[in-house]
Amino acid sequence: MPQTWKLAAAAVLLGAAAIALVPRDSATTVQAVLAAGRPAVTMLDGEIAVLRPNRFLLRDPTGAIRLETCPVWFRPLPLHAGERVRVTGELAPRSRWRMDQPVFVVHRLRRRHGPEIILRYNEGPPPWQRAAWQASSVMRDER
Repeated sequence: MPQTWKLAAAAVLLGAAAIALVPRDSATTVQAVLAAGRPAVTMLDGEIAVLRPNRFLLRDPTGAIRLETCPVWFRPLPLHAGERVRVTGELAPRSRWRMDQPVFVVHRLRRRHGPEIILRYNEGPPPWQRAAWQASSVMRDER
C-alpha cells in the first residue's frame, strides 16, 4: 500500500512537470494563417498600426493583416501605433475581406501588460449584434 502512494505521487509530479514544459500560448505567423487559407482559431502576435478607431493592422516579421474587432460604441479599444498585442481569432471567409485584403476576426485581445479583452465567443453572433437587436426590439416595444 505505501508503494502505491509513492507511485501515484511520482505520476502526479511527472504529469505536472510535463504540463509545465509544454508551451501554452504558441502564436503562429500571419504568413502561416494566410497560407492555411481557411478559418481556424489561432493566435497571432505582433505590432499594431491604427487605421481608425477600433480598426487595426497587425504586423509580424512575416506580413500584415487587418483586424476585425468590435464597434467603438460597444467597446473602445485605446491601442496605440507600435503597441505589441496578442490576438486570438480566425481568418475571415473571403467574402468578408475588405478590398481583397485578408481580415482576421479577433475573439480575444491581450495587450503586452494587460488583461485579456474578450470581444467574441467562439460561436454565435458577436455580443454587439445581440445588444443592437435587443435595443431595436425595446425601441419597437416603446412605440
